Amino acid sequence: MGQFGLAPVRRRALRRALTFLWVFLATLLVPSARPPSTLDWRLAEITRASGFDLWSWELHTLSNRLALSTFDRPSTAVGSSVVIRYARLSREAAIARRERDDQWARRGLVSTTDDVAQVQTRLDAIDAQLDRLRPSVETTVASQIDDELRRQHVRSGLLTWREEAGFPFLRPEVVPGVFFQLGSLPELLVVAPRDRIELIGSALVQPSLSPGQIDALENQADGLDVSSIVTGIGGLAAYPSMVPDDGSVSDLLITVSHEWTHHYLALRPLGMAYFNSYSMREINETVADMVGHEVGQAVYERDYAESAARSPRQAPVPSPTSSPPRPDFWTLMRGIRVTVEGYLARRDVAGADAYMVRARQDLARDGYYVRRLNTAYLAFFGSYAATANPYEAKLRRLRAQSGSLAVFLERVSTVSTPSDLDRLLRDSGTNPS
Repeated sequence: MGQFGLAPVRRRALRRALTFLWVFLATLLVPSARPPSTLDWRLAEITRASGFDLWSWELHTLSNRLALSTFDRPSTAVGSSVVIRYARLSREAAIARRERDDQWARRGLVSTTDDVAQVQTRLDAIDAQLDRLRPSVETTVASQIDDELRRQHVRSGLLTWREEAGFPFLRPEVVPGVFFQLGSLPELLVVAPRDRIELIGSALVQPSLSPGQIDALENQADGLDVSSIVTGIGGLAAYPSMVPDDGSVSDLLITVSHEWTHHYLALRPLGMAYFNSYSMREINETVADMVGHEVGQAVYERDYAESAARSPRQAPVPSPTSSPPRPDFWTLMRGIRVTVEGYLARRDVAGADAYMVRARQDLARDGYYVRRLNTAYLAFFGSYAATANPYEAKLRRLRAQSGSLAVFLERVSTVSTPSDLDRLLRDSGTNPS
């Protein structure tokens, strides 16, 4: 490296290091709503052998990313093509992995395992290509989403100053950059009371646990007089956020934008109140869903839609005219949640349990296979948009009234309690009910 390039690179590296340190420390300094409960410690005991060490992951990932950004920063010159290629390879890897697992399950029924070895060899080759592309994909997608946030006046840099009516007249505001890591994600053991739909505990566990290990974890958790489920997650707002690499380009953009929203909110009242109650979790996740879709879709339309229109499309598989269309899964789940809440409001826990057994069977007849349907399942998936949580309609009204995304984020980030959301709607002349 020549003498003329060294100083700017060092300055950029220092800024990135300070950014990493600032947000990482901020996440550590966010006050917890309550000290660890007995349930938290008992879940930690249950998952001791299979738990996911987030702190070790943070240390390893941050040090690797800092070294990469300092000495071998990936180029974004190839643009969207590298992301499209990565998504295609990710789909091929997912297909190969399913084929391998299917062949593996048949090992005792056939006389050879050559098919397993062949599929594994193909999967290893695809994974090696993904490893080479991953840094450029992360840099490209982060740059594209950052451009969209700047275009919508959400972000102009790490530190901005807002005018205040009184002293000190200017208030510093940190807006973190887009920072994520592609790869496999841990899974999550979540628990809820049997008599209400509310998450009361969770623990990260290693990815790719065997069915026997998952059953054992859930059975031990159920022994604490709660309902539980081990489930995959679509992303994790660590720093950098963890994002799976097995979806489409659109899914990737939406997920990265969703997790960035959690980074943005973590330094503001709404994010700091995430663990105060299940209601605040629902509000946080719904806001992240809304922002994630809005920003992710905008990036897709700007940078990828034209390429998608030019790519050859597969002819749709015709369906028999006699078969009615399959009901939408989330529409079915909203109905199930409302019905379960009705049982629980009458304190009929046994009735709710029996209904969920029947509902799971009905879902299977419609082609939807839910391994465990209980209050933990409904509580975890019900905190997101497109479910029956009670805050989505209010948040969408607030978004419509705010005009720009920047104004919406500025307003909603001040919410610390559900009543704050109602106050914002009343102040704008809207009935919050």
